[in-house]
Amino acid sequence: MISFRNVQNNPLFQDFVMNHSCSDILEQKNDTFRIILPGDYLAAIFDPEDYMSLNSNYIFYNERKCNEIGLTDEERFSFIAHELGHFYDTTDRNGGNQQDREINADNFAVKLGLGEYLLSALKKLSIVFSGVDKERIDERIRILSE
Repeated sequence: MISFRNVQNNPLFQDFVMNHSCSDILEQKNDTFRIILPGDYLAAIFDPEDYMSLNSNYIFYNERKCNEIGLTDEERFSFIAHELGHFYDTTDRNGGNQQDREINADNFAVKLGLGEYLLSALKKLSIVFSGVDKERIDERIRILSE
């Protein structure tokens, strides 16, 4: 079963595990992820404007940014699942297939039963992004809506 470290100031990640502890997918994994919050000494390896992102087995969580767009706990759970999807995705990590990696990570969240919440969260993100980033998010929304 996956686990999270550095959650003492934020129960969101423990709630995620408790709500998804019956998932066969998560039960088969035996990995530990460290939660990085803005202001932590490891936060410098992340973009401070990210909502949630992954670097190796570190997950950056920016509660302030998530609050700004009104993400519910379930939508945040879908983001956690999406980031875990990046960790478990075996697709080559070259820059030319980043959108494929995003879609693969989305599919991991869907497999955990969080597809409708990810779709809702991406719609909220689409409003705040523009240009190529918005186009990529909108493509993911279209795929999740099918």
